[in-house]
Amino acid sequence: GNSPVPWQLYASVLKTLGALAVFGIVRLIWPEQRQAATWAALLYLIYPGFLGQPNAATKTNQLLSLAAGLASIWLSGIAVSQAKRGVRAALTAAAVLLGLLNFQLYEYMIGLEVMRVGLLWLVPQQKEPLVFRRRLRRFLADAWPYVLAIVGFLIWRLGFFHSERGGTDQFGVLQSLMDSARSSLVHVGLQSIMDVLETVVLAWAVPLERYAAQERARSLATALLIGAVMAALCLAVIELERKWRKDDEEAGGRTRAISVMLFAGLSLYGALFPVLMAGRDVNFDGGYDKYTLHASPAAAILLVAFIFGLARGRGRQVFLGLLVFLGVSSSILN
Repeated sequence: GNSPVPWQLYASVLKTLGALAVFGIVRLIWPEQRQAATWAALLYLIYPGFLGQPNAATKTNQLLSLAAGLASIWLSGIAVSQAKRGVRAALTAAAVLLGLLNFQLYEYMIGLEVMRVGLLWLVPQQKEPLVFRRRLRRFLADAWPYVLAIVGFLIWRLGFFHSERGGTDQFGVLQSLMDSARSSLVHVGLQSIMDVLETVVLAWAVPLERYAAQERARSLATALLIGAVMAALCLAVIELERKWRKDDEEAGGRTRAISVMLFAGLSLYGALFPVLMAGRDVNFDGGYDKYTLHASPAAAILLVAFIFGLARGRGRQVFLGLLVFLGVSSSILN
């Protein structure tokens, strides 16, 4: 209907479901580090680079699509670790259907499938190390239902679907690429660097700087104060949970952190690549911030893996607290 509050609640629920899926995905690829999974989910939840969260009546479509995609990837990771064939088949079927829902709603989110590839490659190694040939054989056996779904979707989308919008017309996009191949390659090459930088780093600073320049001093001070309080609260609660569970914050080591960084980095670029090929790019003006949304889970995981891999003790807390402060303050001003 026309009431704003239910729309905002709906958008928040979808974002929270996505955060739970991010938590589950990190738990699958980094089982020793519950803290890292918690922080990745939290950073995804407060990620400030996607400016459309308050426009709930419009952006819930994207949030639904992303929540479905993340849930699909999470379920596919759970499925491969199941011994019972019936349970495994049910989880795989649910994952395939949720994946189709994801890129049927927004086809550019098909780049999320790179994260699924990484998950299906890494998760079977948690139980027993496999030599490359067995690993590849296991991966192909696990991946074929998703490959069939993607191929079927691409045949329909690229061969039969006709779009009324130039930006989503596959024939128009292909013609544009062929007519200006050199400039298209330059665009993809340059924006491959810039979009990754904007999504992972600048998203935490640029929106806040722009909002701060427009706000009155009292509103700005309120947002910064709440951001600082939330950062302190998150650090305190997660530290209490660590002590209660007696978790080892160094569990997994730097080797696992590097593996997770590689997983997140490839997932991030995979999410952005279809956008770049369509001639679009991440921009915090004109609504193009929406292209950070489906890349934000990988960005959150990448940041957490980087911080957990390189920082220890107080240094780690400072980095994580700073990100929460920036994310919360930006969201309030937004």
